[in-house]
Amino acid sequence: MIKAKSKYFYYLLIFIFALLVIFYMSSRIKGNDSLQKTGQEHFFDDIVPANTTFIPANESSNFLFKSQIIINGLPDEKQIYTSLAYNVEIVPKNDNVYKNCRATAFIDDSLKEFIAIKSFLTFGTDPSQKDLMIDKNSSDHKGIAIARSTWIEPTVNIHGDRFQEALRKGMKVKIGWDKGVEYVLIDSKNTEIIYK
Repeated sequence: MIKAKSKYFYYLLIFIFALLVIFYMSSRIKGNDSLQKTGQEHFFDDIVPANTTFIPANESSNFLFKSQIIINGLPDEKQIYTSLAYNVEIVPKNDNVYKNCRATAFIDDSLKEFIAIKSFLTFGTDPSQKDLMIDKNSSDHKGIAIARSTWIEPTVNIHGDRFQEALRKGMKVKIGWDKGVEYVLIDSKNTEIIYK
């Protein structure tokens, strides 16, 4: 019983943190419309040049990508909504040290119709944090994990064909560091979908 309460508390903390990030981003976007129109500032490193090709994640020469989609991991006591969470872990394939790392994931637009908060389809590291490092041989900088949680609209059949097809479209990820950038597609074959 204590373990179940602990697990519930953990999920509640994740959900509260996600809500705080969403409210912060919402107020930031409303207050910075002029900056966004001129392209001077973005909350995430979400600028992708035109005609960019996203390579399959398993073809990356620098990183391994692990992706999870967790459905109903955050229980709603009123049982109105079902939660949807994305988790992406990025670790190096080699012994290189990657400095000034930043990562942004792009959820496919087809999921917009199914989620309650439709305005944020990107998530990632905070671009103001310039000292993120990835080093396979380090004790505390072995990789980056980014996540996003939201609610699925109550009318959505989570086992229905349209929702399942949208989940299978995969997720695009941009990972940059001081000496380069990679654009990858994590397809559904490399994504674990978990129903709770």
